[in-house]
Amino acid sequence: MIARVIRQVEAEAVAFAPIEYVIVQKLRHHRLGGSDRHLRDVARMLDVSGSVVDRPALDQWITRLGLGAEWDKARAWGEPD
Repeated sequence: MIARVIRQVEAEAVAFAPIEYVIVQKLRHHRLGGSDRHLRDVARMLDVSGSVVDRPALDQWITRLGLGAEWDKARAWGEPD
């Protein structure tokens, strides 16, 4: 999952972390520090880029790292009241 993603930005090749990696890291940071900011970030990332997220890979990492509770909280941020 750590393979970088290359995108063109103003005719320049730029390397980015895969969105799945960023989501997992934000869930881990939430677990360590309790900041809801990370959950809001994940919810917004899913709103904006959810169609490009490799859900099977993300689900595998969430399960492997025991981040199910954090994942549920992040998804709840994106749900309407």
